[in-house]
Amino acid sequence: MDAPLDFYSAAFLSQLAQQSSFIVFAFDPDLQQFSYLNPAFEQVFNCSRQQLKLSQLWDLVHPEDRSYVSDIYQQLLNQPATGQQTPDKETSRQEEAIRQPIEFRIQLEDRTIKWLRLLPLSIPVGLDKTNACWVV
Repeated sequence: MDAPLDFYSAAFLSQLAQQSSFIVFAFDPDLQQFSYLNPAFEQVFNCSRQQLKLSQLWDLVHPEDRSYVSDIYQQLLNQPATGQQTPDKETSRQEEAIRQPIEFRIQLEDRTIKWLRLLPLSIPVGLDKTNACWVV
């Protein structure tokens, strides 16, 4: 008889992300780099994960959406990681708004426009749990 599948194991979650048609990534805001990008990224962005530079990704954001995406990005940088205590109800409401799906366009080199829907989740990492790694 087979052992029950552990749906929370790193191996299972990694395999799930690797085979998903949705983009799954982890972004370290302190280092300003992706620590993980699944293969679906290459299908959506038409470029290699290994060749990606953050500035190149920013250049793909549709010019009309850059201000909006920049504002959300700044809000994400200033919010505590999911599960950490927030000081007041107003801050809690702002964080909840940030955790809503974010929709914006990218324009690829061939001028193709694609809509993306991003659902940010900030997870505390590190021994002191003060650093956050974003996973979508």
